[in-house]
Amino acid sequence: MNRLTEHDGQGNWALKGVPWKDLRAGKTITEPLQEVLYGALWKLKEYEDIGLSPEETYQLRESCCGVSPAEDEKNKESQERKKIIELLNDIQKILDEEGAEEFEDLRKSKKKEIFDLLYEAIPEIDMDGDSDGCYIQFEPIDGFTIVLFSSAEYMESEAIRDTLTSLQVNTTEHNEATFEEALEWLEQADNR
Repeated sequence: MNRLTEHDGQGNWALKGVPWKDLRAGKTITEPLQEVLYGALWKLKEYEDIGLSPEETYQLRESCCGVSPAEDEKNKESQERKKIIELLNDIQKILDEEGAEEFEDLRKSKKKEIFDLLYEAIPEIDMDGDSDGCYIQFEPIDGFTIVLFSSAEYMESEAIRDTLTSLQVNTTEHNEATFEEALEWLEQADNR
């Protein structure tokens, strides 16, 4: 089955490929967005035409396929970790291509590229700061965060994007983890 929705590690969901900001009041519905929305509503209509509640669907799936909701959730979490591993590898590739050892060594355009990768891939963010600077924190799964620091004087994503200073990855085992430590933590999560 091709999903029309996606979930992050915190249980937040969205229509796949459609950031929530594109669905806010006052936004223009473009033709590509209209097609995605139509497809999602059509699929919802098909499910409703079946006449089963979500609970009845889970029971049917478990009885015929042997997959419980708990196993399904574990598979989703594993997929989310794989997505984050891919994202970290993409960031590492940018660093390698630029010959940079640290985020701080990157050109402004490459810092923005990393910001955009994170902002598109991880819908739920937390921002804080004061006149000395701000940060934007991405927490795609429990126990794992990526924090981008900025010299921006106010908390607005575009201002932060334009004044990025550093990047920090944290896991439950490593505060300020290296990419290698973060990747190892993600890969071993199924064994915890």
